[in-house]
Amino acid sequence: MTRRLMIAAALQVAFATAALACEGQSGVSIFEDKFADDSGGWDMSFSNIKIVPPAMQIELNKDISAGATMNLTFNANNGDYCQEVVFPPPVAGNPLSSGIQFWGLDASNLFMFLVGDDANAALYKKVNNVWSAIFTGVKVDGFNTAPGTVHTLLVQAKAGVLTLSVDGIKVKSVRAQMPPGPLQFGIFAQASLPADPPVTVKITGFSVTAGQ
Repeated sequence: MTRRLMIAAALQVAFATAALACEGQSGVSIFEDKFADDSGGWDMSFSNIKIVPPAMQIELNKDISAGATMNLTFNANNGDYCQEVVFPPPVAGNPLSSGIQFWGLDASNLFMFLVGDDANAALYKKVNNVWSAIFTGVKVDGFNTAPGTVHTLLVQAKAGVLTLSVDGIKVKSVRAQMPPGPLQFGIFAQASLPADPPVTVKITGFSVTAGQ
């Protein structure tokens, strides 16, 4: 009996930890990837992106200062999009950032929510491969800049409103029109300047739920 109770308690802790991975994410699961293997359907045709369990690794170097990949096998429209990211130790004068691409018609038409290792958050929209900044430079309260910290980004897209959070802290709500059709989502990372020596941003989890 004691052993069964201990196992039950351990499972409760595990489930609670999983539930808190992206605070506020709700609804039935549409997609989840912890990068235990390469079966998640991501576009892996880029030389600086690879999956080394338990993470997707995006290397930024002197020749390639950004990396992006879209999921090729799942689609989502309204819903809650969550990404877990770990930044490497900071490099003076070269902030790194990572974000969620969502509501994508394709790689040239999408929205993207970013957070940097300097605690700045931003939202962009790309139309016909041209970027527009919806907001930039919003400081995230309580952002832990220690290397190795797992940060969570959450986009809640519902009824024409985007609610954007980092580490459980709401950054901003923005009204936005969802494009029609089956929409793509993806992952992004970049260095502000070419990185020499190279640095690696690790994505340790990505999930999409239907929201409320």
